[in-house]
Amino acid sequence: MTPEGTKDPHWDLVIEIAARLWVDGIYTVELVPVPTQRFVDVQWAARRAGRALGASARVHVGQPRGDRNGPVTVTVTYVDPEGRGLERAEAGLEALMRQVLEEEAAAGP
Repeated sequence: MTPEGTKDPHWDLVIEIAARLWVDGIYTVELVPVPTQRFVDVQWAARRAGRALGASARVHVGQPRGDRNGPVTVTVTYVDPEGRGLERAEAGLEALMRQVLEEEAAAGP
């Protein structure tokens, strides 16, 4: 359940999404998909957050309103096929945060 590669600078987004999934079961953000990096980062972080919580995350991208390159809504939901819900999510979130804090401490100021 421990994440791999937590030195990646995008882990703060993984933690943010994982925390929202744990608390609310859903994470929503509106963003402009062009340029694509932020869009890709959110999808990557959502999938990692689901794995960190011991289940998976479903990512849905809403259609842009008006302009084809306009903002889209990305909705991430927590999927727990075994029904262990918050127990599993809490343990996963704690493990993720512990791993990131340990690596930051080892890296120094």
